[in-house]
Amino acid sequence: MSDPLSDLKPLDYHRQAYRQIVTAEEGDLLELPEPFGIKIETSALFDQDEPVVSPQEPAE
Repeated sequence: MSDPLSDLKPLDYHRQAYRQIVTAEEGDLLELPEPFGIKIETSALFDQDEPVVSPQEPAE
């Protein structure tokens, strides 16, 4: 989601808050525009065999 409406009021639920919404299916490449300017391989987000984030060691 990007390019939010400038005149949106609190609790204004009947309007879409953003002018641009990009979605991607599992396995698609998701490109985020600037200021991010990155590409995300969505298949890695849904891979059930490998954790996306490694568990951390407990703090002592």
